[in-house]
Amino acid sequence: MAMMNESVTIKGQILHYIFKMIPKLEFFGILLLAFIPNSLFDLAGITCGHFKILFTTFFFWVTFLGKACVKVSNQTLLVILVFSDDTMSIAFIYSIKRNIVI
Repeated sequence: MAMMNESVTIKGQILHYIFKMIPKLEFFGILLLAFIPNSLFDLAGITCGHFKILFTTFFFWVTFLGKACVKVSNQTLLVILVFSDDTMSIAFIYSIKRNIVI
C-alpha cells in the first residue's frame, strides 16, 4: 500500500482531493475553485455533474458569486493597486536608485 501512495502524481492527488471535497462541501468547495483563476474549475464542473449537484446551485449561486463577485473584485483591486500613479512612481524611483532599466 505504501508503494501505491508514493507513485501517485501531484495531478492524481489534486484530482482525488477535488473528488473528496465537492460532495462534502458542495457550495463552499465549488466557490473556492470558482474564484481561483485556473482550470480546476472545469474539473469542478465535471465533478458536480458526476455527483448530480443541482445546476442552479452550481451556476447561479456558486459561479456567479465566485467568478463575478469575488474574483472580479480581487482582480480589480490588484490592477488598481499595481497600476496606480503612486505605485508606478515608487517603482520608477526604486528602479532609478538601483540602476534598473524599465
